[in-house]
Order: sequence, then structure tokens, then C-alpha cells
Amino acid sequence: MMSRVVLVELTAKRGQEQVARDLIIENARASLENEPGCLIFDVSIDPENPARFILYEIYRQASDFEDHLAMPHYQKFNALTQDVFVEKTVHLLDLLTDQR
Repeated sequence: MMSRVVLVELTAKRGQEQVARDLIIENARASLENEPGCLIFDVSIDPENPARFILYEIYRQASDFEDHLAMPHYQKFNALTQDVFVEKTVHLLDLLTDQR
């Protein structure tokens, strides 16, 4: 069974950078606290563009990521950010090496 890696690139609308940042961090924290299958949820920001965020998530297996999408905290995040981002790209990957 391979772990699922999720790489998300988000760009906030102008003037929505802080709202985006707060909501992303809240979602990451809730995911780590409430989802045993969420192993890593790192949030990064582009130092040259504070509207651009990169999320790096690792789930024990693909079904744990599917569970993540159904979690109330993610549903809340998704609803609250409908008008916050101008761009969202999600890459689903399988982890080949694990250095933890």
C-alpha cells in the first residue's frame, strides 16, 4: 500500500492573502489533529508572491485522502474559500520513498 501525496498550488485574489493564509493554516491544523491518516500537512508561501501557497500533504493511503475531503473542517474550508482563490491546482501522487 502506497502513501498518497497531495501537492496543492493556490493563488489568492488580491486583497484576500491574509484570509487565505488563515483558512489554509486552520484547515491544515484540523487535518493533523482530527485525521489519523493525515501524516503530513505542510503549508508554504512564496516569499516573492504572498498570494501563492503550496500545500504538501501525505496520507497513509489514498482512501485517507478521500476521507479528508469528506471531513467537516475541509468542507468548511472549501465553502469559505470559493471566492478567495483565483487559481487552484491539485496533483495526486504516490510516495515512492519515505525518509521519516
